[in-house]
Order: sequence, then structure tokens, then C-alpha cells
Amino acid sequence: MSTTFQYKGVVTVILASAFLFSFSQFLLITAYPTIMDEFNVNATQVQWLTTAFLLTTIILIPMTGYLSNIFRAKTLVIFSLLCLFIGTLIGGLALISAH
Repeated sequence: MSTTFQYKGVVTVILASAFLFSFSQFLLITAYPTIMDEFNVNATQVQWLTTAFLLTTIILIPMTGYLSNIFRAKTLVIFSLLCLFIGTLIGGLALISAH
């Protein structure tokens, strides 16, 4: 396997990870008005969702390091991206099906 191919694969995975993380935050932020209406909360209270999302991410980063010692890193990254994609897709479709 050539070094160029490995480099492109790493860059592709990093870009896909960054895109999916940003996209999931974007979906959360665009859902703020609906969440505020449904749960009758103000903007200050609903911003705690972003804080909880970021704290969960910060907690999961060391766990991912530990799991990469148990499983192959490639398998772990693919599984993580798949879970993130499925969760983001479910969240996006939930907003569509609610109307």
C-alpha cells in the first residue's frame, strides 16, 4: 500500500469526521426554536443542550482512545462515523416527520 493512498485515506476520514460533527451541531442549533416551543423554555435554558452535547463529546474522546487499544483504529473510526451518521439522520428525519 502506498504512502499517498494512506495519506489520502487519513485526510478523508478527518474531513468526514469534522463535517459530521459540525453538521450534527448545526442540526441541534436549528432545532432550538422548535425545542423552545415544545418544552416551553427560553433561549438561556435551551443553550444547555449545546453544553451537554460538547461535554458528552469531551467525555467520549478519552474513551475512544481506550477503545482504540482494544479494537483496530480503522474499525473504531468507521463504527463511530456510522453511529454518528445514523443518529444525525434520525434527528434530521424526526423533524421532517413531525410536520
